[in-house]
Amino acid sequence: MRGDDGKDGPKYMPIITNFEEPKFFRWRAKMMAEFLFTNDKVFELEETGSGTRLIHKELFSGMLVPMFWSKFDKGVPPMLKSMNDALKRKAEKSSD
Repeated sequence: MRGDDGKDGPKYMPIITNFEEPKFFRWRAKMMAEFLFTNDKVFELEETGSGTRLIHKELFSGMLVPMFWSKFDKGVPPMLKSMNDALKRKAEKSSD
């Protein structure tokens, strides 16, 4: 996550925890120890009458989450929107 100062956040190595092609993808990243901070990113594709809907969410757990919740609450929604917009552009471009 990029902070208000424009600097990149901490780096971590996510591990895929669930992959059900072509509808569901989930990965987990932990910082330090899993009981301290875990971040799951979930992508789910849902068919609708007019196309496909992307459900994209972040799930946080661990003892450090309450300490950083206000930063997540402020920083995560714009980050998710940016990622979703880029994915939408790429998907629409490849379908042309």
